[in-house]
Amino acid sequence: MKRLVLCGVFLAGISDRRNEPTAPPAVSSPTAESSAPPGVTPPVATAVATPAVSAVEGGTPEAVPAIRMFEATEQGDLFATIRAARLRAVEAKRVLVVYVGASWCPPCKRFHDAVRNHSLDEKLAGFDFLYLDMDVVKDKIVEAGYASRYIPFFALPRSDGKRGDSFEIKRTDAKAQDELLEKLGAWRPGQK
Repeated sequence: MKRLVLCGVFLAGISDRRNEPTAPPAVSSPTAESSAPPGVTPPVATAVATPAVSAVEGGTPEAVPAIRMFEATEQGDLFATIRAARLRAVEAKRVLVVYVGASWCPPCKRFHDAVRNHSLDEKLAGFDFLYLDMDVVKDKIVEAGYASRYIPFFALPRSDGKRGDSFEIKRTDAKAQDELLEKLGAWRPGQK
């Protein structure tokens, strides 16, 4: 869980409860939750959005986040986690991207900061990122075929959970973010 804090928690406005697990995102269909195989826990969701205001309190209903991030845990089957996350994303008409990074990676840090600060909300609206921390789930990343020579690494998973289209960022300077956004732009919802 300390890695989660090091990588940044993506809940806007939460600073006191960073080590508490968050609930998975709302699912538009009850079949999404039941689609996970028995014994497979869906990844913990950390949605990036303005905190919701309860309609009971006289506010507006919860906003749909522009970018959602989930972190795969050490437990469970990585393929099952990827398949379940992909199914939820498809049902919500979003694009799931498997993102492999690490807390010490400069482009990863910049990407996490930009997500946390909402500066990418417009550019990456409709994306769900399943974050795989290389230092936490490295063996599973290799076993699942999501290892790469460089990080950050981004891949579109196929319906079977295996790696589809992918790219890695080799730069470590500030221009790495521009390259990342350009490549992710080709995967923008509705582009294919």
